[in-house]
Amino acid sequence: MKRTISCKECISMPVPYFVGEWYKRIQGIAKGDMLCDWCSAKISKDDECFAESMGLNKQGVPYYQWETEYIYPL
Repeated sequence: MKRTISCKECISMPVPYFVGEWYKRIQGIAKGDMLCDWCSAKISKDDECFAESMGLNKQGVPYYQWETEYIYPL
């Protein structure tokens, strides 16, 4: 499973979708300072951002709720 944190600007990009994969995006508020995994823009504490998860449908690593470690979901 791939996990990323994205800034508001980067979520305007098309959702990466390929046959045999799944994708999940959760909107939230940053718990601390971090960088966008797509463009390296600074995301400050209390900024709006997005936690994204991607993986293969038949991969052995299942999805788990990791987002609350980094964001307060909205």
